[in-house]
Amino acid sequence: MEDFKLTDEQVEALSGLTDLRRRCVLKKLEMNGTNLEAYKAAGGRGGDAAASELFKRADVVAALKLFAHARAKPSIMTREEMLERLTIMARTEITDIIDFIPSDKELIDPETGEIVKQAMWRLRDAKDMPPGAIAAIGELTAGKDGYKFKLHDQRAAMKQLAELLGIEAPKKIEHSGGVTLTAAQRALLDDKLEDEY
Repeated sequence: MEDFKLTDEQVEALSGLTDLRRRCVLKKLEMNGTNLEAYKAAGGRGGDAAASELFKRADVVAALKLFAHARAKPSIMTREEMLERLTIMARTEITDIIDFIPSDKELIDPETGEIVKQAMWRLRDAKDMPPGAIAAIGELTAGKDGYKFKLHDQRAAMKQLAELLGIEAPKKIEHSGGVTLTAAQRALLDDKLEDEY
């Protein structure tokens, strides 16, 4: 079973179960198998009917629902994860992804016939990149000319970060049209304004 902190509600639900039911719930979550498999692994001594009966109990169903919700939750990216991912994209430099190899090698340009010095580079192994830097690669293709890659746009990532953090430049919003008030709303507003002045 994944390591995660139990909520007070989950602790309460588990503590309200008998020992066998608690073990069955935990085995079901751990194994993600059938009710009978979880029941047997938890030490249950009956067959399919006993396992079925146990997993139909309201307290067991309620406990499993609490944990099912907790298991689904990590699949949704949190605001913090978004901020971390966008920060990595904004900070990753090309030199985090590739190594430039100085070369004194002279090559002949096939179109012009001129001798040129060729700069070389190689894509780093993922283990040699800073943590998360591989997520900054937006596109990677291999072709007859070798590998081509493109990083995610750093400015776009910074813009999204600013929006998520609420620090983007103020936006001018123009509004056209009026507000229609009922007679009762207008009277109430007039009374409030008279009290102010």
